[in-house]
Amino acid sequence: MTPLVIDLYRNDMLRGYVDGYAREWAAYKGQLQVVEALAPDRLHKMNAQDPVVLLDEAAVALVNAAWIAGAEVGAAFAGAASALDYEIRICRRCDGNGRVYGQDRDCATCGGEGTLPAERGD
Repeated sequence: MTPLVIDLYRNDMLRGYVDGYAREWAAYKGQLQVVEALAPDRLHKMNAQDPVVLLDEAAVALVNAAWIAGAEVGAAFAGAASALDYEIRICRRCDGNGRVYGQDRDCATCGGEGTLPAERGD
């Protein structure tokens, strides 16, 4: 199932088109015209049961399914990344204890809190 925001974006902003694969789409449509030109009297009837029309519909469904699957995977990775985004981290020096093992005083790195503000790369 496609996330709602993706459906809204595709339908409202892109009017059903996904320009992320514009060159490939144009190449496919060009080759489809070449195939139709091989036997225009038989292959360009614009009949819903025409084998070329059915092949075109299947190819379009495949492209859109692949795009949606990629968008869903991307959304999952974005969700996972945000789950790992945090404001504080465990003090590496005292391992979150607030005191360094074997010392009877607060950790000099975190001041006894056991945590520190997270920084990029932590």
